[in-house]
Amino acid sequence: MTVVTHKVDLAQRQAQRLAAVNGHKAKVSEANREILEREVLFRSWFPQIEYDPRKPLADDIARTLFDACCSFLESNMFIKVPGKGRVPFRLRDAQKDVLWHWIKYPRNVALKARQIGFSTLAAGFCLWTTFGWSDRQVIMLSKSEREAVKLLAKSRYAYRGMPDWVRERGPKLLDKTKLSMTFANESMIESLPSANDPARGESVFLVIVDEWAFLPNPDEAWASIEPITDIGGRVIGLSTARGEGNFFLRDIVTGK
Repeated sequence: MTVVTHKVDLAQRQAQRLAAVNGHKAKVSEANREILEREVLFRSWFPQIEYDPRKPLADDIARTLFDACCSFLESNMFIKVPGKGRVPFRLRDAQKDVLWHWIKYPRNVALKARQIGFSTLAAGFCLWTTFGWSDRQVIMLSKSEREAVKLLAKSRYAYRGMPDWVRERGPKLLDKTKLSMTFANESMIESLPSANDPARGESVFLVIVDEWAFLPNPDEAWASIEPITDIGGRVIGLSTARGEGNFFLRDIVTGK
């Protein structure tokens, strides 16, 4: 009887050990599956597609990048909403429409109404553009240093709000200045007042001009930006209306 009991106890312990081993393997398998799924998702946000940035993109390339950008923003970006606090960023139809044009065309101008979220979209777009690709310099121009700080703060807030695993999988943020975000992949976002000359660097990938009609020197700003487009840089101009006859409306919007 003692021998039988001993054998039963031994069998139970072996079964328990086997169950523990299988449970551990299941956990490892689940963890590996989660890692793989995250890696596939991360790569889907940043398609490595070659194209000439000086020309409009083919529709299939633009669509791939557009879908990737929308997915990245809505999966990772949060915004501050008065009365609600921190909420997930959800693209409106108007934002999707302008985002499509930003991706497809090298030169863009968007007339915006206040509080429609184009500046926030631009900040998220800059983050997506630099976080997922190496050696891209993005310049954001604003009418004053105060506005430049506020605009970059939107990109920084979006970065801080991303899930931990996304920040850890992507390039490390190297600096903590009010006017720049430099990543370990050699890409950077620099936010400057309009008095600066962005054309000083010949490797600028994208220039975004916020509230162009309200810059103290809108024509000079364009004179400094235009050479960038000749060497492959892209330009996005944003502004609310400021009457008629100003440089932004006369020369930029109407193409004169």
